[in-house]
Amino acid sequence: MKYRVSVLHASKAMLSVLIILVLFGCGVGDEDNQGIFTGSVTGTVTNTYNSSVLESVTVKIGDKEQTTDVNGVYTFSAIEVGARMVVASHSSFDTTTSAVDVKQDISVTHDMGLDPAMTSIKIINNTGLTIWYLYISESSGSSWGRELIGAGNYLYSGNTFTVTGLLCNKKYDMKVDGFLWVNISSKFDEYLSCDSTYEWVIE
Repeated sequence: MKYRVSVLHASKAMLSVLIILVLFGCGVGDEDNQGIFTGSVTGTVTNTYNSSVLESVTVKIGDKEQTTDVNGVYTFSAIEVGARMVVASHSSFDTTTSAVDVKQDISVTHDMGLDPAMTSIKIINNTGLTIWYLYISESSGSSWGRELIGAGNYLYSGNTFTVTGLLCNKKYDMKVDGFLWVNISSKFDEYLSCDSTYEWVIE
């Protein structure tokens, strides 16, 4: 009688183990079967300035790295589940970091927007003349755009004026005029990098 009870208890124990293995699996996880649950992350990276898609953006999750294609799309597979930080960077844009919640065996969509990196131009008037009008526009544009000093304001000789909020890693045309729009100086196809402020010394 005691022997039968022991066998019964042993059988129940083995059955419990089998149930656990069936319910939770054995070695379920990543490709290395190390019990790590994974999912995938995909998304599109766009320019917040004009909503265009961005190609060649470097996107990182942990030690994994991808580059967006011509449609601005990136895709990661076998990312460990849980909260993960996604870092997107490009030489002409500010680096952006955001969190994504990776789900097991699910492709999570995580779109990102990058703000264009900005630079500035510092104009130094050493001409001995008064500058009435200042124009700066992208070289690819068809017009000079709006005047930047402002009505009723002047850039006197010996003074400086700084223009901010210019998209960097682009070429610009610039000119300054005096009274009655008489041109004092002009520059064309000047490349403005993201690394430093551009200085235009007018003499």
